[in-house]
Amino acid sequence: MRRPLLLLLSMALSACHGASTPTATCPADGYPASTVRPAGCLAGPGWLAWAFIKEGSSNPVLFVGKPDGTCTQRVTTDGAFYGGPAFFPGGQRLVYASTRGGNNQLYQLDLQSSVETPLPTTYAFASPPATPETLIAATPAVSPDGATVAFEGSLSAYPGWSDLFTVPSAGGNVVRLTSDPAAATQPRWSPDGNRLYYLSYQAGQDVYSVQADGSGVARITTDSAISSNFNVTGDGRALVYARFSSSGSGSVPTELVAFDLASGTIRVISSANEADPAVDAASSQVAVSRRTPTGYDLYLLDYATGAVKRQLTSCPGQAFAATFAR
Repeated sequence: MRRPLLLLLSMALSACHGASTPTATCPADGYPASTVRPAGCLAGPGWLAWAFIKEGSSNPVLFVGKPDGTCTQRVTTDGAFYGGPAFFPGGQRLVYASTRGGNNQLYQLDLQSSVETPLPTTYAFASPPATPETLIAATPAVSPDGATVAFEGSLSAYPGWSDLFTVPSAGGNVVRLTSDPAAATQPRWSPDGNRLYYLSYQAGQDVYSVQADGSGVARITTDSAISSNFNVTGDGRALVYARFSSSGSGSVPTELVAFDLASGTIRVISSANEADPAVDAASSQVAVSRRTPTGYDLYLLDYATGAVKRQLTSCPGQAFAATFAR
């Protein structure tokens, strides 16, 4: 299946300047935090989740914590591949993809009880194979009401193909939303839950949208040169993404931009070679992965100015695929 772009960070990003704010510390085991959540830390709105690949490892593990750098906890531990974390409304639960059973499948985790449950993604195609198939699932996204999980689905028999699907978060019938001629990936819900934005490879790599019932597919960006994951602002007014740039340091420079959905205008937020942006509910801050001397660390920027507010990780490896609880 097509690997999510977040795993291509090591090829797409280049060196950049460090932050002037105090950096986070790295525990002796090389992970940003332990599996024990600090006392008094209850997950909720405004929290962050992200993936991290430790130096010398190939499989990401997942972390949660507050954007002020406190309450950080490692929430996956078994050594399987974990990616694409997404919060349910209120920040009490996560959904993510994992290879623990072989191919990528979806799992839901209650952050208070640590109880994890699988979310089956079996779908019967109208054309061969007509029998139900278990989709390889990646990059889940939870609807604003928490009732539905959208995801990128594919089959190992058809490498390079993927489409968008939805499944009730309580389990149930899987619905196919797109029939993309190339590949559709990275679904992102609009704040009102009426539509999904996603990346398509039909003509380069641009953002498209589709109604929640699978109708009304529309192209949103043209020649956007998107280089990694994208996100929708909390107010629904803009898309935020990193794009390849002709300026900046390194061999493949990128810049972080906001694409206004009403006017189509683009505002540059930062030109420090970030990737994988996540915007909070208030559209006031954005978490990004930024190249550092030891890998790719998680930074928090001011959404309006691009100024660095703090560095959230500092362990050798890659921190990426951040998401805010809304």
